[in-house]
Amino acid sequence: MKKYLSIKAEEASKLQRKLIKLLVKWQTGELTEAGVRDSAETLEERYYSGDYPESDLRSILVEALFGLANLEIQLFVKEDIPEFLAFVSAHDGPEGAWKRWNDYSKSIDWPKRADKLKEDPFYGL
Repeated sequence: MKKYLSIKAEEASKLQRKLIKLLVKWQTGELTEAGVRDSAETLEERYYSGDYPESDLRSILVEALFGLANLEIQLFVKEDIPEFLAFVSAHDGPEGAWKRWNDYSKSIDWPKRADKLKEDPFYGL
């Protein structure tokens, strides 16, 4: 059984930087989708995916980790990277970042994306 740790407030900015670096590596092609997923899974294994209020940066980090660690299930693709970066960076504060992320997620035509990705070997729907 794995031991999960909650994200300490003082570790949040360190994890935030790691996630931004991971997203940039994906964006520049340094990492493939599988590499992103595997790296996020490694990070996710260290942290408890507990509940934090949306006013807490850690809620964003947990959500981003989950999405990236389950990339092929969540159907996130390279075109989502700018929104992921904005979400994780949380320049408008955590609550503003959540609003923007939720609005973006609602704007995606998920059935159309699933159909588009069904032949992709990574997403393999």
